Amino acid sequence: MKRSHEVGDLIHLGHCSGSSATISRLGATVLSLQTPRNGEMLWLGPDWSHGGIPIIFPTFGNADDRRIMGMGNQRDMLRHMESVPHHGFAKDCLWDLVTTHEPGDHFNWPGIEDIGGNSCRGSCPSQALLRLTPLNVPVDSGGSWLRESGEWEILYRITLRNNGLILDLCIKNNNTVDHAFGDLRAKILFHNYFRVSSPGNINIHGLHGSHSRPQPDAVSSLYSHDALRFKAGEFVDQVWRLKSEDAMNVIIEDDENKIAAGIRIMTSNLPDLVLWAPRILEAIAHSPLEPGVCFTCVERGSVVEPFTIPTGGRVFLRQVLTDL
Repeated sequence: MKRSHEVGDLIHLGHCSGSSATISRLGATVLSLQTPRNGEMLWLGPDWSHGGIPIIFPTFGNADDRRIMGMGNQRDMLRHMESVPHHGFAKDCLWDLVTTHEPGDHFNWPGIEDIGGNSCRGSCPSQALLRLTPLNVPVDSGGSWLRESGEWEILYRITLRNNGLILDLCIKNNNTVDHAFGDLRAKILFHNYFRVSSPGNINIHGLHGSHSRPQPDAVSSLYSHDALRFKAGEFVDQVWRLKSEDAMNVIIEDDENKIAAGIRIMTSNLPDLVLWAPRILEAIAHSPLEPGVCFTCVERGSVVEPFTIPTGGRVFLRQVLTDL
């Protein structure tokens, strides 16, 4: 089904270096990220139903998702998964645009640094702030999680730099002690669709010491400085618990094993990695207008265990994408 990204709902960011980004208020989805070094870094389907970087919240997968069954402390999230849409409702909500700015224009938050740093004045703003609250969520989409969560708010700051994006999320639990609602428990994921040419290899460096459960009752580990390697268009569907939040590098090779693109992912408070890529025929079917182009999803989030925000508290999450 075609997702309706109206022209008035699109936000354009620009940088004097030549980098640019386009964001849709629908799902607060980053539809495009272009840098002088890599060109377009994201994949977007022709009907816009998949692709870019949508926000997955407040659940991940569904109640019988075998990638996370038996991992971590799921507690009450399983029953919420039964009544909330697959991958939550945030991706299908129209977020409010609070403002667009140049970094440093009185746009800092307590507790999280504004590292716009290499900003420049141009015809387009290079920073945007969006907001999601229960008022943005259709009643039939929120399910039991929305009914039991009370008052909450997500602020999403997107900063364009000369070599990539800084994506900052501040999630607030606005309930007070005299409310019936208490701690806020949720899962979240940056669903990164990276553009790749096929055939080619995907190499992910920086996962040493991490553990996955790619199949029921099976656990895999990466040791030393091993790279995780798979081919573009090869089926991959795994969840990894990372040993640390060190930067990881995603190296995309062409069919001659030459580096075609490189992306560095740095995060804060996002301990999990989700890898997903369809088989080559499915990928081509998703992108009939661009022969030889498909995608791989290298996604950072908190999906194995929900994070908890106490009454009146908040949590800050960050993903930084830069070219290599």
